Amino acid sequence: MRPRWFISKAGFWASMARLQDAAGGNTRADLGDGPETVFLGIPVSFTQVLNSTLTAQTSTIIAYVGDLAMGSTMGVRRDMQISVSEERYWDQDSIGIKGTSRFDIRCHELGTATAAGPVVALKTPGS
Repeated sequence: MRPRWFISKAGFWASMARLQDAAGGNTRADLGDGPETVFLGIPVSFTQVLNSTLTAQTSTIIAYVGDLAMGSTMGVRRDMQISVSEERYWDQDSIGIKGTSRFDIRCHELGTATAAGPVVALKTPGS
């Protein structure tokens, strides 16, 4: 099992990092290496798509925790394709190189309101 926290940078530094700082107990390694992106023993991954608003929020998902390998699948829709154009940048003595690929991610084990899945959302209260 490889669980991780998924949260925005603003959300992490405004909540999890403050809780770690308030806990105290700094050691030389903590002060020398800087704050680790680990919360409650679980590594933290930053994502820009989660809410980073720090004001009052209702019914907003602010973080996820869990193992994406157990609850989602990534599939390749089209392999990597590389194309080269020697004419496009002829006046600049350069060539153009373009690489494209298509993939999709499907979250298939989300759980329900009564049974937790491999990924759980941390959501603010409704009101």
